[in-house]
Amino acid sequence: QGLKLVQVDGVLSVSVWVWLYRTQPRSSNVYLLDARPGAPDSQFSKQAVGVRWQRLFVDGTEVPLEWSSLPTEQWALVHLEATQAFSDDINFCSDVNLDVSVQPAPLGNGNLKAKLSMVYLWDRHLAVSEQLKVKQGFDLWPYRGGLLAYYPLDEGNGRAVF
Repeated sequence: QGLKLVQVDGVLSVSVWVWLYRTQPRSSNVYLLDARPGAPDSQFSKQAVGVRWQRLFVDGTEVPLEWSSLPTEQWALVHLEATQAFSDDINFCSDVNLDVSVQPAPLGNGNLKAKLSMVYLWDRHLAVSEQLKVKQGFDLWPYRGGLLAYYPLDEGNGRAVF
């Protein structure tokens, strides 16, 4: 099943460690991130990238703002920057319009096949140098300005597939 962060406010950028599997469900509507309906056009999916997103970075390098820029079969720090701050629930690794807190989908039945680790929500855009510090280990970075929320997602053994 996916991950739902409930009612986050003032988000301007999102950083998340993600491992995407090469083979995905047949559905073309798998989402890495979806913050609709409170933040229209805030989805980042295989089918569409919402106009709310303006820049995409993978491991500190700016890449084209499209699904095909995401690497598969390896861990990557994905950083998305929004055009303006938004407040809403954020679903990770979900199927289109699936409220994962109410209706979890079985594995392979619509949800994005991925592993997540360490989700950061920011109230500002991060410079590339800051993204690289996050990539090297956030605990090593003493400055925490702009961090709204941090979810380490370290409860399991890292083998669960969302």
